[in-house]
Amino acid sequence: FACVVGNSITKNKPKRNKVKRRLYHLLRPYTTILPQNADIIVFPKKEALNATSGSLKRELELLFIRLKLLKAGN
Repeated sequence: FACVVGNSITKNKPKRNKVKRRLYHLLRPYTTILPQNADIIVFPKKEALNATSGSLKRELELLFIRLKLLKAGN
């Protein structure tokens, strides 16, 4: 996994790093579930700055389901 939080999200580097840390924390459990040959890069939107962990997790799950990397209900 890779998370890219650009300057367009916020100019404040600590806030960008916080978003990265939250995303990496939420992505960690998927490392064993997703295919090993999947290279995934996450580009969050500005809404990720104020989003709850639960809503970010739901968005990631929906993304993986849409990409057919995860089955619904997992």
